[in-house]
Amino acid sequence: FPVSGTDAQRPRPLLTEAAMAYEEAAQRGEVLLKQAQYNALESAGEEGTVSAKSRALIEQYRLCWLRHRGMACVALAEAADNGISPQAEAAFSETLDAAREAAVSSPGDSASSSAYLEVMVETLTNWGVALKDAGRKSEAAEKLHEAVKLGKQLDLSLNKNGRRTGSLRSLSTNIGHALVQLASLQEEGLEESAALPNEYIASVFDSFSSKFEANLVGDLGYIGHLLVIQSVRSVRSTGGFGVVLDLGCGTGLVGQTLRPANDVSTLVGVDLSSGMVSVAQSKEGVYDHVYVGEVLEFLETIGSETSEYGLVESNVDMVTAADVFVYIGDLMPSLTEIRRILRPGGILSFTVEELVEAEAEGQTPTSRSKNGLRL
Repeated sequence: FPVSGTDAQRPRPLLTEAAMAYEEAAQRGEVLLKQAQYNALESAGEEGTVSAKSRALIEQYRLCWLRHRGMACVALAEAADNGISPQAEAAFSETLDAAREAAVSSPGDSASSSAYLEVMVETLTNWGVALKDAGRKSEAAEKLHEAVKLGKQLDLSLNKNGRRTGSLRSLSTNIGHALVQLASLQEEGLEESAALPNEYIASVFDSFSSKFEANLVGDLGYIGHLLVIQSVRSVRSTGGFGVVLDLGCGTGLVGQTLRPANDVSTLVGVDLSSGMVSVAQSKEGVYDHVYVGEVLEFLETIGSETSEYGLVESNVDMVTAADVFVYIGDLMPSLTEIRRILRPGGILSFTVEELVEAEAEGQTPTSRSKNGLRL
């Protein structure tokens, strides 16, 4: 059953049925959990020592049970006609309490404890989103702030202990989602220069890559890539370009606009999303090469000695960044690196967004790019 997408893709009767299915799965998981706990005690014998295998099985069933409860919470919240139902709120609260108790009681197993804390971050994020959709903004902000705080603490702990793995990519995804929701609430206490987690950005655009251009350009009339090229031609009306670096190249909108109509010797792109990079690479004759990577980290790799595709310090003719800087946070490190790699007289062309105040009382302020597109 669908629990994400547009309202047209998730009819309320199906969401209600989905919630019931997830809840049934959670109940069956709880039965298996209790059976595993009983079996573990039975096999412990007189010494009362539970084997490592039994403990691992118990934690596996407990985590499975909690995740199904979490999915039931989301489906229940989205199935409500107006706002979040008392049933959904009770489910969120019970899931959160159960995950907290499991994290505290994990028998010396930091991996299990981290997994339960991650469930707490996800539950708090989804609860906050549900409260926001119900118009209960202050309560939503409280849950979302708690999700961000707990998520960052867990992320720091995992990094410190060298246990940051791809299996916990959803942690960064939930932190990023909570930050975005708080920003949309115009919640105080957020640093204006705070950057979204790279994993969150990558996951969003990976899932969106196959339909990115159809939705953004076709449906929404996005022209950020056109504005970037127009701005370049406003300061350099004639002549070609040597080495061009397209930061956050995405599916290659800037590249496919720039290269056919202009003399470009070398065009290199870089983007966090491997899905977007795959689309850009599929466009023949546009990019000489496209890298998967984070903007600042990639810029820092460009040195003073000749490298592949002409990316050399003080040798890049132009750097473009269409709809990229809004995701980076503090721009100074990236701008410093861009200045370092640009040749004298080189060009940096980029887009930014401006805050659009709410037009009616009670509306949430939005942002839009300079071409007037609401985002």
